[in-house]
Amino acid sequence: LLIVTAASTGWLVPAFGIELSLGITMDWTGRTVACLAYVVLFSTILAWICINYGTLKLGPNQSSAFMCLHPVYGAFLGAIFFSEELESYHWTGTFLVLAGVILVSRILAERYPERF
Repeated sequence: LLIVTAASTGWLVPAFGIELSLGITMDWTGRTVACLAYVVLFSTILAWICINYGTLKLGPNQSSAFMCLHPVYGAFLGAIFFSEELESYHWTGTFLVLAGVILVSRILAERYPERF
């Protein structure tokens, strides 16, 4: 988590400096702070805690196959919470990702039955 934070900060600080030099400022209202707190607490820290916990419980071999599902989750959560339309490329991508996860899971289960 520390490495991700450091890398993100390394990319964001120069962008922030460019915005300041162009005179672009942020309106710090209560809503802005609440949104920022939500993003920091839930979509970043809590997500990394859940990913790390899942990897710890499943092991890296099993959990690595499910990392491919993140774009699928993103597409469907966008449709649920932001009323985004799911296009044919979403469905095609979802099918390909799920087929890949199922294929890899079956291969791993055959190769390492003691782990499954």
